[in-house]
Amino acid sequence: MAKGDNIDDNGWDEYKRLVLAEMGRISTGMDHLTETTEQIRVDTTKSNLQFTTLIAQVEFRVLEKFNIINKEIATLKVKAGLWGTLGGGLAAGILVIALWLLQRVPVITP
Repeated sequence: MAKGDNIDDNGWDEYKRLVLAEMGRISTGMDHLTETTEQIRVDTTKSNLQFTTLIAQVEFRVLEKFNIINKEIATLKVKAGLWGTLGGGLAAGILVIALWLLQRVPVITP
């Protein structure tokens, strides 16, 4: 027998086994946490890219609609200008004809 084989180690072997088991459990948990964190990072990056693409598509559609609305407004302005000109011209024409007719009709004095 070697010296120290019979010495009571005060339960150190059992405590050492429990400490090593706990360290193994913590290491496994940390590995799982690292994997989960990496997966969240990948998912977040993918989601950010999807949202960025979606926002760009919506922005493009909105700009298309604005362009259509701007063209329609310009068309309406032209039409309103033409109708205003025609209306004013018609009123002026009626006035000229009325004045011309009044000059052609003899004035009757009593």
